[in-house]
Amino acid sequence: MVLQAQDLPTVQKCPQSDKWAGLMLSGQPEMLPTGMSSWPTLQTAGATDGWMSLYADEVAECPLLLGNATPKGRLVYTAAIKFKSSSRAAADFASDSQNFPVAPDFSARFTAAGGLLTKGASTGLGDNSVVATISLRGVPTYVVFWQNKNFEAVVYASNVSTSEGNSAANHMNARIH
Repeated sequence: MVLQAQDLPTVQKCPQSDKWAGLMLSGQPEMLPTGMSSWPTLQTAGATDGWMSLYADEVAECPLLLGNATPKGRLVYTAAIKFKSSSRAAADFASDSQNFPVAPDFSARFTAAGGLLTKGASTGLGDNSVVATISLRGVPTYVVFWQNKNFEAVVYASNVSTSEGNSAANHMNARIH
């Protein structure tokens, strides 16, 4: 479900990826993207399983995901959450997307800061999708959050182009069934 090495050429899987996926499933909220519910809250909403992956151009930069330092290369976090049904996934997306990419009613401030938000079918990922792109501290940042069938998925990527981010999301989306 989540990003695979072949989805973005030359990236390497971070050694922390599997450990951090376990932490996500044990309820560590910092392992989920900003704006998403905690794992226990997702379970209450009908989540049954989750996957996470972390890839980087340089493995030494993998821990930067949880810090404030700026990565020099590409750093890509992905997560996929499976729900009991598509209706439960859609309901959770409707709730969580209100906080995307950071907080409720953030879109006006986000676009004023130079960010671009694209919502719905024009993202290429269906009606329940939103893509945010912005430069943070001089680093191009691409974030997409979408719901497909009984899954919610997210890609958060630093130092990737919009086309690379779209490609990664489309590869993940193709694995959702």
